Amino acid sequence: MLELRGAGTNEKGDIKITITPERAQQIFIEYPVVKRAYDENVPDPLSPVDFWTRYLSSKLFDRNQASSRSAAAQHSIKDDPIFDKYLQKEDDGDEPLHQRAPPSTLLIDLNATHEDHGETGNSKDFTMKAGGLRSTLPLIRKFNEHSTNVLDAGLQPSKRQRTDDADELYYSQLDMEDLRGPKNDTGIELGLQANSQILDSGNSENGTENGQRSEPVDTRALAGTLRSWHNNLSKFTPGKKLVEDAFTSLSQNVAERVNVKSRKNNLPEDLLEAMGNLQTATAEFLRQFWSALYDDKDPTNERAKKMASYLATTYGKIAPMMTAARNQGHDPQTVRDAFTPTLDAVNKALAIHKARTLA
Repeated sequence: MLELRGAGTNEKGDIKITITPERAQQIFIEYPVVKRAYDENVPDPLSPVDFWTRYLSSKLFDRNQASSRSAAAQHSIKDDPIFDKYLQKEDDGDEPLHQRAPPSTLLIDLNATHEDHGETGNSKDFTMKAGGLRSTLPLIRKFNEHSTNVLDAGLQPSKRQRTDDADELYYSQLDMEDLRGPKNDTGIELGLQANSQILDSGNSENGTENGQRSEPVDTRALAGTLRSWHNNLSKFTPGKKLVEDAFTSLSQNVAERVNVKSRKNNLPEDLLEAMGNLQTATAEFLRQFWSALYDDKDPTNERAKKMASYLATTYGKIAPMMTAARNQGHDPQTVRDAFTPTLDAVNKALAIHKARTLA
């Protein structure tokens, strides 16, 4: 725990303690009440030097020390109107003032039956109850809180045990991202090559279009054209070549449709089902990969790396299907051709992931 020790004495015999900015930050982290007192009293009415001088000689400083001797010496320290109002109640009750959240909340703990079976069953076990000596309780709990802070400092924020109240703790478990409303997406910026030329060409085209639209229209000539138009569609005779080309195109389209419907599906049902499942799973991995690749909430791209590892196994899953088709007397190339679009998408995703990893 953080202990402030003297580094010598001055001419008057007072103990000299140096408070560096780094040491002050450590004190603020270890004792949030000191941080609150500093923010509320510096620079008015106390300067930083006066603040630390009065703090080191106050009851609040002795209360924060990890020693039972400092607690006993509080009775001989003079009152301080500024720091005494930040003194908290002595944590020597049967229950600690700062209750820790349960290891597993009641929302997910299936073994938590004491809430609805309180009147029956065995009584609680108090054989390991701390505080046989009441004066040691504050010191023990102070060491426990410090140990928790040390362990939490080495964990990621998502793995730290929440110390909020029960409502916020339960709400964090019920608050799912899929249940939230749509958010304004800024979109993904495309890295276009020679984008300045594209913009310039677009502006020139827009200018040309605007120029064409700005030309005046002769309404009288347009009205005269409409009056001189006659309904001669009944006398219209299309060219022979145009009719033959249209008929040929329609005939080929019908023949192709009939050929597809009459073609027998020679692959077994179990193989087709396995191919469909692999196609569905790969498409979902691709969707997850692209959504995670540009996710600002995941700077390490862990989810994208995980999806890329799944996509890399696609070839290994297609090979057994081709072998099964060959063993059953079918052309394995048929299976490979069916996955060609999917494999092209997988190759594209893996190539981009590799380029971003090497960059």
